[in-house]
Amino acid sequence: MHQIDDEYSSEELVSDSEESDVGEGENVKAKCVIYRKEHMCKDYKFEVGMEFSSLQDFKDAIKEHSVLNGRQVKFLKNDKRRVRVVCKQGCDGLIPTFEDMLDGVEHRFCLRHLYCNFKKKFGGGTLLRDLMMGAAKATFVEAWDEKMQQIKKINSKAYDWLNAVPPQAWCKHAFSFYPKCNVLMNNLSEAFNSTILLAREKPILTMFEWIRSYVMGRFATLMEKVAKYDGNVMPKPRKRLDKEIEKSRNWFAIWVGNLKFEVTHSMLPDKFIVDLACRSCSCNFWDLVGIPCRHVVAAITYKCEDPEQYVHRYYLRETYVKCYDQTISPINGPDKWPRVEEEEILPPLFKRGPGRSKMLRRKETDEDPAPTKFKRTNTKFKCSRCHSIGHTIRKCPIPTPVHDPVDESQSELAIEFAQVAESIITTQVTKTTTTCVTESVGEPASAFVAESVSEPVVEPVSGSMADPVGAFVVDPTSVFVVDPIDVSVAESFAANEEEIGVRPSSAYHEEADFLPLGGTQNNHT
Repeated sequence: MHQIDDEYSSEELVSDSEESDVGEGENVKAKCVIYRKEHMCKDYKFEVGMEFSSLQDFKDAIKEHSVLNGRQVKFLKNDKRRVRVVCKQGCDGLIPTFEDMLDGVEHRFCLRHLYCNFKKKFGGGTLLRDLMMGAAKATFVEAWDEKMQQIKKINSKAYDWLNAVPPQAWCKHAFSFYPKCNVLMNNLSEAFNSTILLAREKPILTMFEWIRSYVMGRFATLMEKVAKYDGNVMPKPRKRLDKEIEKSRNWFAIWVGNLKFEVTHSMLPDKFIVDLACRSCSCNFWDLVGIPCRHVVAAITYKCEDPEQYVHRYYLRETYVKCYDQTISPINGPDKWPRVEEEEILPPLFKRGPGRSKMLRRKETDEDPAPTKFKRTNTKFKCSRCHSIGHTIRKCPIPTPVHDPVDESQSELAIEFAQVAESIITTQVTKTTTTCVTESVGEPASAFVAESVSEPVVEPVSGSMADPVGAFVVDPTSVFVVDPIDVSVAESFAANEEEIGVRPSSAYHEEADFLPLGGTQNNHT
């Protein structure tokens, strides 16, 4: 269609060819099809290159055609060079188009997107979601009807809305048995779309070249993998078959004759008919997928045969090899392409829209935007300074403690008196005296145990770095506190060590004979 300005209008475009100033005997052929209002009808078809007298004339033709066919359309933001027309929400104009263009091809809906539309109208919740998913996954009509009746009891409008959707587009029991595929989601297209994410924004030829290189390498990689596989059935179908074999232990088969069986559950009244000759089961799973279900496996086991022999040929290794055995030939770069004497093809006009272009798909409001990222919402933090819940150390109300610098002389003095505290044996706990206990009669004491204490009292520190004779805590976790004593007391105690029969303080430090009340070994400083 030619691009015509809105103000442009001409009567020459609608003039007949025979009225033109042409000599007799000359054959005149119209260069393009001219639109005429009187030809508009329900079955009218627009053609490429059709000319309209004005832009408004083209808009009127689109509106009239949509009214005659019962379609609701809307015009997006247009300019003087093009017109964009789309169907409104709820318009089913795309489905008839597929039926006309792809006759005989089954058209299905993605269950995930169908549920999103369902959730917008009737709300979410696990109850309705599970019932809808159960109805979609039911392989026979009786199970589907049971789930739909449960939905009707909960919400009749939701039941009517689902009934309006064609069952062959979203329910397994209505799918065709020909493709041997029961996929309900559009994950195949989504996976391919995420694969070409890097090349999707590039020009059309560059994107196709990237896809060609990717598919060429993928074919070679898959052929290398299948060459190392020795099984008859491919891994994923084999995994599903193993699952059905495991479930078949709850079913037992009764032979009827002519390769027909009646398969009954061992504890439930469920029964299904299996026909191995026709490769069918009344549950429709074998017909729909091509992998023997648990009922079929029970019948095959009755015949002492291998279930792999009844798997459809689509899942066999030889079929997989036929699919990927073809190689895609490599090609040279554009510099080595042959030159042709044709008009140079220019790239299309590019107009960047407002805002940043979106590379990822639009997620729902209740969908996790980044499932692998740590979420701060609804998360409780614990402060490592005050151990309170609700904030971190960066926003802790308690200020950071500031340590005053200590002189070297004061530090050495503190170490000296700490050594004096290690040599002190006499301790006072709640104003009681420490008793010396000997291991046996005639042997020197090897441990000092304080008497029972009811209320431990810690003596206040009376000394300082300038006056270091003060209290020294032996162990913060124990109840032993050294009384403020004079240095002369320590000297007199050292002089009387031989009379008391106590070993030097270094022996106590090495052998750890200084025990608290609990009787456990405790390091002291």
